[in-house]
Amino acid sequence: MNTGKTITLCCAYFLNCWAWSEPTNQPVSLLPGNSKKEILSFQAITLQRQQSVKQLIAVLDGDYPRESKLDAASALGVYRATEGIDALIRNLSYDMDAQAYSPDSLMKLDDIFPISKALEKIGTPATPALIKRIIKTDNLQEARLCARICLAIEGKEIARLKFQRAIAAESDSTNMIKLHRAMTFLNNKKINFDVVNGTL
Repeated sequence: MNTGKTITLCCAYFLNCWAWSEPTNQPVSLLPGNSKKEILSFQAITLQRQQSVKQLIAVLDGDYPRESKLDAASALGVYRATEGIDALIRNLSYDMDAQAYSPDSLMKLDDIFPISKALEKIGTPATPALIKRIIKTDNLQEARLCARICLAIEGKEIARLKFQRAIAAESDSTNMIKLHRAMTFLNNKKINFDVVNGTL
């Protein structure tokens, strides 16, 4: 079996265990015997989750086959791993490659866009990082993709409000222009895909 695939499957197993566990705010020392065992078990599973998420991020960022990396991205999304937001955004190029076949398909965020789908599942915690990426990048396609993911996460009105707040907080005119341009992507379903490597 492929090494990357094996790591991904192992991580998914531990994350599945974590997903079915429930935390408690009571100190372990004050809990009855059975409850102590349960909370200690939860703590162990939480640690396993942290280690598993680190492994998934390592697969996504590492020198692994494309299939393994995208499996890791999907797992990070399924388990709402906010720790993986930066790694997912670093790997947006996988979805950028897929965009070329249809401008409208991004709105579906289906399995053809595993990175986008993972960020959408993580939800609102990913929005600030996506907006920061829009400011940082000079790639029009990447800015469009980030804006579209924000739209899928927040909806049109909330996404526009968050972009407006980001613009108001900016003092750099170039960054403001980038954010204003990105806001237009919240309105237009069709973008000129001939401008793949253009700048804002």
